[in-house]
Amino acid sequence: RMEEEREEGKYNLFSFVDQYGSGAQYYIKNNHLHARTLVSGSAKVGEFKFVFQKGRWYSLGITHSKSSESLKIYANGELSNAVSLPYPPPAKGRVQYSVGGFH
Repeated sequence: RMEEEREEGKYNLFSFVDQYGSGAQYYIKNNHLHARTLVSGSAKVGEFKFVFQKGRWYSLGITHSKSSESLKIYANGELSNAVSLPYPPPAKGRVQYSVGGFH
């Protein structure tokens, strides 16, 4: 459920990063979903067009194609849009996971 967002903050949906600086983060900022991929510490960010409305529930699906580097968001069963982001390599060694929370 989308709740009121803290000013200048972001709400983390989930993220993971390995000990070598590779991973991904999905978060909501300014009522838009953002995806950030990390490849050996180098970050790329994509912003989706879908706008979340306060007080509503959403069903989200996210797909990321390794071959085309196309990351797509589905909101309530419908394709919102796609962004081009590098596909993070498989996690190696220690991996830090996070689900939910403000940053």
